[in-house]
Amino acid sequence: YHSIIYGVKNSILALTNGIKAMVGEMLAKNEYEALTRLFAKIEWLIHTGVVFIFGCTAVLIVPFVQVYTMGIKDANYMVPTFAVLLVLANAMHCLRFPYNILILAGGHYKQTQHNYIIAAILNIVISIVMVIRYGLVGVAIGTLIAMGYQTVWMAYYDSKNFINWPFRSFLKQLGVDLITVLLGVLATKGMEMDRISYASWFVLAVKTGCVWLFVILIVNWMFYKKNIRELFRS
Repeated sequence: YHSIIYGVKNSILALTNGIKAMVGEMLAKNEYEALTRLFAKIEWLIHTGVVFIFGCTAVLIVPFVQVYTMGIKDANYMVPTFAVLLVLANAMHCLRFPYNILILAGGHYKQTQHNYIIAAILNIVISIVMVIRYGLVGVAIGTLIAMGYQTVWMAYYDSKNFINWPFRSFLKQLGVDLITVLLGVLATKGMEMDRISYASWFVLAVKTGCVWLFVILIVNWMFYKKNIRELFRS
């Protein structure tokens, strides 16, 4: 499960490599108005991309492991609760990218150090407490809570120290993400593989991707119509 999610997360990280330098240059030149416009697009694109990629991953990861471990009987590898929580935790880690990029580009390492320390403590303490009762699921819960705290804290810090970007805009984006995830899960709930094989999984993956893409377009057309229009134009 970790190997799959690690690969997915790294693919998203690769897409954000050039953004930090661009943001850093704008901060150095005090181009705050242009930075705010750019940040609005970056936040929406990253949130929408993360919801799409990790939404599909949440639906497809257990069927993939089922195919990957076919014929192996040494343990039960079908642990959907752990899989979903691990996907959510890593999705939350990716959702913090736009806010973390601002902090890194602005050089606010010392000012934000306590945030990273608190997140690490939350992760360790909650994981230790929960693992006794829930096993690996408890570890995933600890990671999810720590990443959730860090994402919200960073968004609030950025709105107060870097850009004129209201915190309610971040909350709106989170709300849109949540609506998209709920509708995506409901729309793909009944989808299953015809048989346990890579070909069958691939067909399921294509169907899942199309459904999630359709849901994302519909939801974002309702809340971010301007962004969708610009996306199609570009």
